[in-house]
Amino acid sequence: MGLAGIYQVSKEGVMQCCVITTAANGLMESVHNRMPVILSAEGMVQWLAANEREAIDALMVPAAESTLERYRVSRYVNNARNEGPECIEPDSSSED
Repeated sequence: MGLAGIYQVSKEGVMQCCVITTAANGLMESVHNRMPVILSAEGMVQWLAANEREAIDALMVPAAESTLERYRVSRYVNNARNEGPECIEPDSSSED
């Protein structure tokens, strides 16, 4: 899965990047009103080769709902020190 983004190198030589967002699709709108711009393989080529604003704007759309799967995970993921597969395991205590 590719995400649209931009980057720059600061005066100090530090790489800085930003993921571009768009309006949420129907699957994600109950979680948040924005979501990353998800690019198909063809969209990634277009994103990197685009020289005109219209070409970039055409890619700035919500992903099809079938692109993603949504499920609730445990609160274990809420601590930035926690890593590993436990962060993405479905929470068995609820249905969504």
